[in-house]
Amino acid sequence: MTYVLFFLTNIVAGTINALAGGGGLITFPLLMLTVAPVTADATSAVALFFAYPTAVWRTRRSRAAESHWQS
Repeated sequence: MTYVLFFLTNIVAGTINALAGGGGLITFPLLMLTVAPVTADATSAVALFFAYPTAVWRTRRSRAAESHWQS
């Protein structure tokens, strides 16, 4: 049952993270309930680490178009 809860929570958190950010606000408290605080913090940081370069990569085209129109 715990694995199903983790899976569903990660799906929801990933969706929230992709749309608006802040998915760690869901995953971190859940991790705090099951593992030590240091482990929860490290796990949350590693999980979100790949979201930042991905977000930059996905938005670079729209940012380039904005800067083109502003000049």
